[in-house]
Formats: sequence, C-alpha cells, structure tokens
Amino acid sequence: RGAGWPRDPPPPHGGNSSSSTSLCPGSDPTGAQDSSAALTRCVLKAMVSPGFVSVELGGGVYRLDHPLVVADPRAGPSNKSAFRLVGGTLQAGPSFPSDRYLVELTATSAIAIDSMRFEAASRGGCLRLNSGRQTAVTGSFFRGFTTHGIWATCTGNNGSSVAQSCYNYGMGGAGDELIVQQSW
Repeated sequence: RGAGWPRDPPPPHGGNSSSSTSLCPGSDPTGAQDSSAALTRCVLKAMVSPGFVSVELGGGVYRLDHPLVVADPRAGPSNKSAFRLVGGTLQAGPSFPSDRYLVELTATSAIAIDSMRFEAASRGGCLRLNSGRQTAVTGSFFRGFTTHGIWATCTGNNGSSVAQSCYNYGMGGAGDELIVQQSW
C-alpha cells in the first residue's frame, strides 16, 4: 500500500475481532487478462470466512470480461462475518455486457468497499449491492457507467453509507450516480 491508503478499520458492529488479509490467486493485476473468475472466487471466499476479511487488490488494474457476481451462500441474520474490498481498479473488458454491473453482490455479510476505482467503459453500471447488513463505500471512484454508479438495496435498519466518492467525473455519462433503496 502506498501513502494515503486507509488502515484496516475495526470490524463492523456485530462482527468479531478476528481479521485476515487475502490476495486473489489467479487474477491479473496488470489488466491484460480477464480476472472475473479469480476475483469472484476470492470475494466468495472472503464472504464465507468467519470474522472480518480484507481482500487487498494491491493497486492493480483488473479487467472484467464478465460481472463479478457473488451471492452469500450463508444468508440469514446469524451471519456475523464481514469483508472489505480495497485498493484496486476494476475495469470493464472489451466483451463486458452493457446491461450488467462490474460488481453484483448479494450478502448478509457486512460489506466495505474502500479506495476502489470502477471503470465501466460505457458498458452498464459499476456497483450493485443487495445487503441485509451494514454497507459502506468510501474513497472510491465510479466512471463511465451508463446505468448507475452505485445501486444499493438494503433491508432492515442496518444502515448504508457512501462517503468521499466521485461519480462519472469527466465522462459525461447518461446514468444516475447513486440509487439507494431501503426496505424495513
């Protein structure tokens, strides 16, 4: 990590204090090859690990030819795990579908997205979240989307926040920057 990267935050409310960091084996941090499958496996592993797991992308650029789609297999209110995706760029590849999002997460885990860059390359949206627990997006940049920068659907009274993030800067995109739907 370089200067300016945030330190690991404490576990979200309801989590425990165990913590680990994970890199994503099989992914290409140069952006030359598709990293969709490797990153999907990595995020799923973090999502089902106990405690707080930070998936560190090390400042790399990761090409996605397919959406990173992950649904938490341990759905339910007893899931006390949490994960964070931090420090890299996710960039739509040349064959990325125009009607999807770079990242599509459905989780009962607490989710933190920190210091990330989402480059949709005018091919759909950047981040789609369906969460039953806390969701926080901080210090991230969303560019080139044609639908939404972030579309978050949160259930329950668990709270979501987006802070210190920029949308579509300099791209003149047609999409909405942020849509949050809360249901009780």
